[in-house]
Amino acid sequence: MTTFVIKPVFWNTKNYTMPSGAKATSGYPYENGYGHEEWNNAPRMRFRGANDQPYRVFHTEPLGKFPVEEHANEIMIFMIASHGGVQYLVGVAGNARFVPDEEERRKLAKQLKLNSMWEEAWSADTVKICYRNNREKFRSIWTKKEVFWTPNWICPEKSFLWLANPLPMNANSLVGKKKFLTRFSSYQEIEKTLAGRILNLVAKIEPGPRIRRLRQLASLPPSTGEADDVEDVCNDPKLSPTQRKALINARLGQGKFRADVEKVWDRCCAVTSCTAREALRASHILPWKQANNKQRLDPHNGLLLTANIDALFDRGLISFSDNGRLLVSDQITEANCKLLGLKSQRLWKVPTREQKVYLQQHRETYGF
Repeated sequence: MTTFVIKPVFWNTKNYTMPSGAKATSGYPYENGYGHEEWNNAPRMRFRGANDQPYRVFHTEPLGKFPVEEHANEIMIFMIASHGGVQYLVGVAGNARFVPDEEERRKLAKQLKLNSMWEEAWSADTVKICYRNNREKFRSIWTKKEVFWTPNWICPEKSFLWLANPLPMNANSLVGKKKFLTRFSSYQEIEKTLAGRILNLVAKIEPGPRIRRLRQLASLPPSTGEADDVEDVCNDPKLSPTQRKALINARLGQGKFRADVEKVWDRCCAVTSCTAREALRASHILPWKQANNKQRLDPHNGLLLTANIDALFDRGLISFSDNGRLLVSDQITEANCKLLGLKSQRLWKVPTREQKVYLQQHRETYGF
């Protein structure tokens, strides 16, 4: 199961291909004039593993007491940098593994020929100032110590996404706080729903196979159609943080809404009685855009359906009568109806009075 983490990194103006000479106010970059993460997007940080698959080496400071070795290849890191009072998402790494072993880091540094990177760091005026123009001192420290600390994370190349343009992050709308953590030694573990919202934002500006891969790792549906609905909730000033979280979870078919719908339908599909939770979706009967916030959280406005039936119901290709009989759109041919197993199906229990109201609205919406 993937663990999602927000991690502060140092700001860079060269798209993280080499140190850019940005000025820091604290921490390692303030004391040394550069940050190890400033090479995170450099081409030289790529390599092929023993299985000939492409991998990416990158850097953030460790995750404190978090058991990284127990979660090897199961961590997704959202790297956020602060600049000019704004926090930006600069990169995302999925299936990440921390490298605590110094010997492994030494081998990586040698394989990637990272020793020469000291010259790129030395080209930054901030480094020269911190080391009082003592070039040999800096080179000695780099080659004896710092080069081996740089490659401390590994992830598959296909699940590493560095943004072409940093994405401004509104901490207030996302987590209800003024800002995310800023200390490089800190980290913030976040819920899947928040990770999904961030990935949806990225998908709007960086579409492609890597964001699709990251969404897959986060167990998010391939479509980003829910992103706009989630953002509408986030930007509604009338909502409290608690209301906002509940609505976002409901839009994603999660949280209390899902738990309540599962209870209504005895934790099994309303049509097939399937109990495999991973295959079930908490689907709204009255479409989200037509419902008010109270209806969006109402468990009577929900059906627990297997993914294939949910897809048909959500698109208005099937519906149900007041007594629970399955209604099939004429858009589905007789042959496909048989292939989909839609003959003689019905809700396994008669809808309640509240459910009947929602089902009638669903039928009217889709012309049944």
